[in-house]
Amino acid sequence: MAACLATRRDGGEVRRVRRRLQRCRFGIDDAGISRLPALEVRGIAGACVSAWSARIGDGQSTYRDGFVSAMNVRAAAYGGEIGMPASELVARLVAARMKELK
Repeated sequence: MAACLATRRDGGEVRRVRRRLQRCRFGIDDAGISRLPALEVRGIAGACVSAWSARIGDGQSTYRDGFVSAMNVRAAAYGGEIGMPASELVARLVAARMKELK
């Protein structure tokens, strides 16, 4: 991650650093969010939380501590927002689904 946090003042280097930062945000080739479109195609709302906000592989930490860093269109349509707590997104998704079932 150190390379992702590096910065320089000259314009050319800043662009390269931004590209590195983008890759680090979701992984190389956006691997960390690569399944969001597949969920969308199946009609499933999906989101990811930042690894900086929750422990990787820990569902309780994801729910309690996580902040949404990416989502698909369906999750956004149900009220999801980048930066919101994962627990709030879950509450919105449940409320939207309950509304659909009525």
